[in-house]
Amino acid sequence: MKTIIRTLGITACLMIWGLLNSFTSAEPQTSGLQEQLLGHWTIQSFKLDGLELKSNLVANSSLQLNLISAKQGSFHWEIVYQDGTRENNVGTYEIDEQKAQLILQSAKGDRLSFEVQVKDQAMNLKGTLDHERYEIVAKKD
Repeated sequence: MKTIIRTLGITACLMIWGLLNSFTSAEPQTSGLQEQLLGHWTIQSFKLDGLELKSNLVANSSLQLNLISAKQGSFHWEIVYQDGTRENNVGTYEIDEQKAQLILQSAKGDRLSFEVQVKDQAMNLKGTLDHERYEIVAKKD
């Protein structure tokens, strides 16, 4: 009888552990770079082919990165121009840890791949789209 109770006790503990483990493993696990990129970023510098657009053409710009899965998320990139018009870009992004890349795929179909460096609360992005070189510096809010 004691053996049955002990066996059932161990079985019950294993079932509870398995149940708890299934709840926690359903949450996406973030990587180091993914964890650093999550959140709201204010663009400090926005260069296109070496020409600074921030304060010349662009008044404000921000980028929000949200988590969907371990290596994918959604983004919202807002650009406010000096004349007050706004451009909102939304879509998904992927992280390539080995290449230290952030790949944005807009809802319009544009795909922009950035080399990414994050240090403390600062992010540097460098990439090319349609033969134009983008260099962006952002600060995490």
